[in-house]
Amino acid sequence: MILGAIVGAGNLTGGITNGLQNLVSCRMSLAGAKPYFDKITVHAGEQSAREAEGLSPVREAIAVENISFCYGEKPVLSALSATFEKGGKYALTGPSGCGKSTLLKLLLGWLPGYEGTIFFDGQDAKSYTPEQLQTQMSYIEQDVFLFNTTIRENITLGEDFTEEQLQKALQDSALAGDLAHMPLGLDTPVGEEGSALSGGQKQRVAIARALIHDRSILLVDEGTSALDQKNADIVEKSLLSNPDLTLILVSHHLTEERQKQFDRVFEM
Repeated sequence: MILGAIVGAGNLTGGITNGLQNLVSCRMSLAGAKPYFDKITVHAGEQSAREAEGLSPVREAIAVENISFCYGEKPVLSALSATFEKGGKYALTGPSGCGKSTLLKLLLGWLPGYEGTIFFDGQDAKSYTPEQLQTQMSYIEQDVFLFNTTIRENITLGEDFTEEQLQKALQDSALAGDLAHMPLGLDTPVGEEGSALSGGQKQRVAIARALIHDRSILLVDEGTSALDQKNADIVEKSLLSNPDLTLILVSHHLTEERQKQFDRVFEM
């Protein structure tokens, strides 16, 4: 019994000693790594401060300088430069695959792997997150996504707007005429992915959503392609007549008469 007690006490003492040595080693490792944690903390703080600051509304211009972009090994844009001044109306035309839609996605911050520089009033776009860039921009594309709720909710996205703001967005998007023939009006359910609406109605809802949120920059990627000529004219006339709106519109085909209404047409 005495021998067993001695052996047990020895094992216990050894275990405690090894445990203490491991704790000392861990503490030394943590102390050695402290400078790295400090760097991470500072970086996160700087990032948070930059995100909190946000992107100010464009006062002068968006400048694209020597932009090149590839999808894999396929080049789409090569050393492209362009300037979009505040309040200007611009059209991007050209065949499919020439980079029109890609340029809009670069402005939105969705495609970060490009060469060259994009400036918002002299500030490098890479200094901001896509979410910050999109606080100043609305994007309307040909394939519209709608939530499975009412037309009203798809336009306001849960935010509060005055009746005047809502009615103006409905008129400028040419959606008011459609609502007049819907028994539930703005409270009409759109269905899963907008299945209860036609393609043209879905685009008008998307346009109303962009207009009511009053972004200073509007990017339109074939956003009126599903509209008949009459409604397309109503929407485009509204967009082109807004002096505070910077409009960049992608179109495969623009009539000569329509081209004259833009400040500049970029052939890509």
